[in-house]
Amino acid sequence: MSSFLHKHKNQKLKGGPIWDFNLAYGNADYYDGSAVNTYAWDFPCPSGDYNLPPFWWKRFTTDSIYIQELKCRYTNFRQTFFAIEHIDFVMDSLKSILQIPQSRHFTRWPILGIYLWPNVFIGNSWTEEMDYLNTWLKNRISWMDSQLYDSICLTKLNNSVVLHQKNEKINIYPNPTSGIIKIETSGEPFRYVQIYNSIGILVYDQSVHSNLFTLDLREIVGPSGIYSVIVTTSGGTIAKKIIFLSR
Repeated sequence: MSSFLHKHKNQKLKGGPIWDFNLAYGNADYYDGSAVNTYAWDFPCPSGDYNLPPFWWKRFTTDSIYIQELKCRYTNFRQTFFAIEHIDFVMDSLKSILQIPQSRHFTRWPILGIYLWPNVFIGNSWTEEMDYLNTWLKNRISWMDSQLYDSICLTKLNNSVVLHQKNEKINIYPNPTSGIIKIETSGEPFRYVQIYNSIGILVYDQSVHSNLFTLDLREIVGPSGIYSVIVTTSGGTIAKKIIFLSR
């Protein structure tokens, strides 16, 4: 269901873009959509039902190389975008931004406490809805850890190197920012600077050889939000979170 593929000229077929976030995160009351301990590929398309995943999703799981790559991809993301600290940071930040808009929204559309297809949880307040989402995410990650987390992957030097988030040698300022930021280190010079948005899409990738680097985020990123700056030096890779406020 809503599974898209794309292909660039002279390149391989790729998955994406990811779709249907409105039915993700435990918000669907059909095909075990609210379960934290299942995979979508366990529901192959039956005859006549074209809303379920294609059969070849499940076929991937029989390939040991694919499964190991999947485990490493997940394990490395758990150090950054899927880290509980990052999830709490994103949700707390968005709560602050949406506090007033959500009040206007539910005044215009008074749907709290009312079942709307295909919701599983029916909260009587916005806070209850946010708490449900937060709890569901953490329960889901806990189960996925039991299925996919592999500490061996943390030693691999590939495109998703383990990140040392608490390393304070990298300074990014000002933060929050509405435009220009400076990235500074007192240690080894930068080799690469990458920026990802809150759903893990790479929006900036640049080779750098300096201890001080200046970027104008207005020319790089999209709307206001939380972005991850990934800085690679000869000593390792470091992640920092920044808040961009568009004007």
